[in-house]
Amino acid sequence: MKVAPVYRSRWWPEHNRSNLAWIDAVRPLLSKYGASMCKDIAAAWQTPWPATPIRVDVAAFADPHGAYTTSEPTHITISSTDKGYQGDTALEMLYHESSHSLDEKVRTALENERVERGLVFKRRGFSHAVLFYTAGEIARRYLPGYEMYGVRNGMFVDGWPESLPVLGKRLEAVPRWAH
Repeated sequence: MKVAPVYRSRWWPEHNRSNLAWIDAVRPLLSKYGASMCKDIAAAWQTPWPATPIRVDVAAFADPHGAYTTSEPTHITISSTDKGYQGDTALEMLYHESSHSLDEKVRTALENERVERGLVFKRRGFSHAVLFYTAGEIARRYLPGYEMYGVRNGMFVDGWPESLPVLGKRLEAVPRWAH
């Protein structure tokens, strides 16, 4: 391709630096909290954590939202340059994206309920609010002073008004694993 040499010479050096810096920043968080967070996330979704590793590709751009997940097999692509996915938030968002492979039972039940009751939300289905809350709350349990992504960015208030008290009750019974 004619553009590949241009990309490699002009953008790749900076993109690669950004990707490696993002990985270096999140690696200690995963080492310290990863195993416990896997257990907590699996317990919250009442499903086993995948037996095979979840592939994560770090890229300068990963869609307009900063990350996305594909399934069968689960594969996460996450942005190293998205300002909203830096620092401790990187840990939350890795578990948010991982949860897309674990939430099928809950997502199906919530969607059936939404259709049955004729509910409409400003944002994606309510199951996505549950997913944001679950990963955020579990990250908050491990990271002192952490404010979950959905709260910090007004996602619950804007997209799913009055959802936080309901979501908070859902996770009260999920134990925090000793780490």
